Amino acid sequence: MRTQRENRVCCTLAAASRPHVAAMKQRAGPKTVGAAGTPSLLPTRRGRAWRGTTPAHHSHPRPARSKASSRRGYVLVWYILLLFGLMALAALVIDLGLVRLAQRQMQSAADLAAREALRARDDPQQPPALREPVRRERAAELVSLQFDDDGVLGTDVLQLGAGPDLPLAPSSFGDPTLDGSRLLMADQAAPYKPMLQSNYPQNAPHGDMVAGSYLAGQSPAESAFYERADFAPAAADDAAMLAAPAMLVRLRRTNDFLGLDQQPGTRHAGPPLPLLFGRGGLVPARNPSEGYSLRHHGFTVRATAIAQLVPAMSVGIASPQGGVPAAAPFALTATRWDQLPAQQTSAVLLPSSGPAGAQVEGFTYDPPAAAPEGVLTFGKPLEVAVVAAVEAGTEAYVPLVESAESGSMLVWWVVAFGLARIEAWQAAGDGVLVSLVKQPEGRTAAFSNASGALLVGLPPALLADRALFDRLWASRNNVAAPLLTPVLVR
Repeated sequence: MRTQRENRVCCTLAAASRPHVAAMKQRAGPKTVGAAGTPSLLPTRRGRAWRGTTPAHHSHPRPARSKASSRRGYVLVWYILLLFGLMALAALVIDLGLVRLAQRQMQSAADLAAREALRARDDPQQPPALREPVRRERAAELVSLQFDDDGVLGTDVLQLGAGPDLPLAPSSFGDPTLDGSRLLMADQAAPYKPMLQSNYPQNAPHGDMVAGSYLAGQSPAESAFYERADFAPAAADDAAMLAAPAMLVRLRRTNDFLGLDQQPGTRHAGPPLPLLFGRGGLVPARNPSEGYSLRHHGFTVRATAIAQLVPAMSVGIASPQGGVPAAAPFALTATRWDQLPAQQTSAVLLPSSGPAGAQVEGFTYDPPAAAPEGVLTFGKPLEVAVVAAVEAGTEAYVPLVESAESGSMLVWWVVAFGLARIEAWQAAGDGVLVSLVKQPEGRTAAFSNASGALLVGLPPALLADRALFDRLWASRNNVAAPLLTPVLVR
C-alpha cells in the first residue's frame, strides 16, 4: 500500500517522462481533490479547466433537456385540428351516403308507382266509376309492398325501408343551438316506411299522386311549393283525371315548414335525415327558431317521377296458358283502323292466303312464325298465313301495318297496335270474316303484356333505310286510338 507521498512522487516521475503532459499540467495550475474523491473538471482563476475530483454536491450532475421533451403536447394540438377535417370527411361519406341511399330507394318506389297508376287506368275488371280511386290505391299498395320482405304488410323481418329513421334526443344543455350534444336514440331507430297517399278526389298539385299532362321541353325544376313548369295537373274530376295521359308521384322526407307535406289522404312526409358526423365538422350553427338549420333540422329528401302513356312498341304473343291479352293473329292497315267507329261492331274481310295487295284492309298472319322471340314489335314485317280461329269475346292487340316496296315486293311493316274485342270469327272463302269492337280513346292503356320499349332490335332492312324508318315512325304517331303503355319521362 503506497502512501500519499509515494503517489505524488510516482506522478511526478510519470509527468517527467511525458513532457507534453507536464506542460499541460503546468498551464492548468495546481491539482485539487474534492471531498467525494471523484474526478471533475474545475475552473481556475485563468478560466481553464482541469481534471481532478468532484465536490460532493456535484456527484450527480443534472441531465441536459432533450428536443423531444421540449415538443411535448404538439400531437394533441394537431389531433384537435385534424379532427374537424376527419369529421367533415365522415360527413361526406356517411351522412351524404345515407341521403343518397334514401333518395335512390324513394325514387325507385316513385317510378314504380307512377307506371302502375297508368297501367291500371283502363283496367277492364273495374267499372269506370271505380277505376280512378282503385288505380291510386293499387299504386300506393305497391309502394308499401316494395319495402316489405315477404309480401305480407306488417310482418317485415328484414326491416326494409327508404333509408333509416334516426331520431335524436333534445340538447342536454337546454340550448337548441348546441346540436353536438344531441344523442341518437338507438332504441327508436328504424327504417322509414313510405305511406303514399291517394290524393283522391282532390288531385292537389302538391299531393303524393297527381294526374295531369306532361309538358315536354319545360324545366323539370320543382319549387318549395311543388310548382313545376313541365306538368299541368288535371281538374279534380274523375273523367278529367282518367283522360289525363300522365301521372306524377312524389315521396318526401321533410320538416313541413310550409304546411304542404302532411295531410292524411292527400300527402305524407317522412322525417328528414339528421346530420350525424357533420355535427363535429365546420357546418355553421344557427338558432332553429330563426329558420332552417342543417345541424338541427337535417336533410330534406325528395323523389319525383312522371310517367306518360305512349303508343306501344312491343306486345307479347299468346301463350298456351292464355289469360292475358296478346297479339291478334290478324293485322289491319293503319288507314282501315282509323276508319273503324269506336265502341261499335265492325266486320272486316281478311285474306288468309296469297300475297296481300295494296288494296286489302288487312290479313291473317302466324304470330309464332312472325315473332319467334315471343314479342311482336314496331318495324316487324308480316306475311299472310292461315291461322286457327280466335275465341269470341276476347280482347287482343291488333297489329296496325303500312305497306312499302322493297325491291320488287310489297312488304307490310308493323307501325302500331290497337286494342279490340273479338266478337266473331268465321271462314269466308279464301279468307276470314272478323267482327270486332274498336276500343276508344281513353280506354286503350294496356293492362299487361305490352311495353313502350323496343324489346327486339329492328330488322336490318329498316336500319339501312332511314327514309323508310322516318315514314313508318310518322305513321305510328298519327294512328288514332293506338294501344298505350306507360313510360317514365321524368
